[in-house]
Amino acid sequence: MIDMSKIIKIDEIQEGMVLFGNIYNKYGQQIAPDGLELVDRHIKLFRIWNVDEIRIKEETDDEILEDDGIRALADKILKSRMKWTPSNAIEKNLFHTALKQLMMKISRNDDGKSK
Repeated sequence: MIDMSKIIKIDEIQEGMVLFGNIYNKYGQQIAPDGLELVDRHIKLFRIWNVDEIRIKEETDDEILEDDGIRALADKILKSRMKWTPSNAIEKNLFHTALKQLMMKISRNDDGKSK
């Protein structure tokens, strides 16, 4: 499994979700560690410390990221949206990250095109 993450509002947290990254209070003290499986008491704790949103882990299947058909479609869509060619390590990493996100979107039966 490959770990990907997304930001959600506190009201969207469901028990069993896994925290991606540490959460700190306004004094810099850690109140929740990376990898914590969230339960109701954590949601209450976040509200007490005025945490509005958190980053959670989204697990994806390696098979999706290895599917040549999905990769080719995502690559075509992404390149049609880009007005430049990645030329350094940072830009290539950005392209690869966008490609993975688009592949996941396509695998959920969304073609990734703007509507």
